[in-house]
Amino acid sequence: MRKRIRALLAHRQTVGRVGGFAVTVAFALYNGILGAIYASIWHGSICLYYLLLSALRGILLSAVRRPARERRAFRCASLLLPVLDLSLAVPAAMMVLDRKPVQIGQIPAIGMAAYTTYKVVLAAVGLKRSKKTESLAEKALRTIAFTDALVSVLTLQNTLIVVMDGSMGGKMQILSACSSAALLVLAVFAAVWNIVAGRRRAAQRR
Repeated sequence: MRKRIRALLAHRQTVGRVGGFAVTVAFALYNGILGAIYASIWHGSICLYYLLLSALRGILLSAVRRPARERRAFRCASLLLPVLDLSLAVPAAMMVLDRKPVQIGQIPAIGMAAYTTYKVVLAAVGLKRSKKTESLAEKALRTIAFTDALVSVLTLQNTLIVVMDGSMGGKMQILSACSSAALLVLAVFAAVWNIVAGRRRAAQRR
């Protein structure tokens, strides 16, 4: 019975990850199209971020429960994770400079806040519950989910400031700059921690 339950949970987790991968690709293409149509730097930079995120998830998903591919996938992820974090610099700067288009009202913004809170809690709990028995690919996927949740926090912050105050300026701009920098540093730390922990584990297996 326990084996069946574990198999069912693993299957659900895989389906969820594949579904998340598909949504990420679709969102990247959506922003890419908008960026091309309106010559929008914001949409173009977000498209680049989600394309990198999709590539990372795709590489790691192909290695889950496949030991032969695990090390190669982890090496690729180790190279792409810092690039993914660096790609956030442009969107973060545009949000601080109030150049991100915001076209929603207060009620959708509150709904966005609730969803972002759920996403962050889920990613943080998943990262904390990461087991020693998990593969390198699964651990890296949890780190990526955490980074993606931080990006949602950055977007939510900008949206709430603009919706509630009308624009980004004065003290709010300083607050946005400081919190954005802190979240980006946290994302880089998570990436470095994942790489170091993964290399230690790989060394122990030799």
